[in-house]
Amino acid sequence: KPESKSESVKAGVAAKSTSTSVANGSYVQVFASNAYDPNGSDTKKITKKGYNPIALQTHVGSKSMVKILVGPFEGEALQKALSDMRSINSGAYIYRVK
Repeated sequence: KPESKSESVKAGVAAKSTSTSVANGSYVQVFASNAYDPNGSDTKKITKKGYNPIALQTHVGSKSMVKILVGPFEGEALQKALSDMRSINSGAYIYRVK
């Protein structure tokens, strides 16, 4: 009888508050919002997959926005994270910070 192997995924931890800067690197932007809720359903989906969402405070025109990012990643890890985040939001994309 074949054994089924189940991978245990360690849950991630959501940022408690927003930040105005992140380290240089490649991130996956999962979504953007007017406000950040560390206990929101989308944030919980991200942490359940084992990622630590980062809330980046930014401005688009005169509006204040919060970008929800995971990362930074390199190479295959970046592509895996992008694939995982697209299962939460099909519009997730790579966001590079220089």
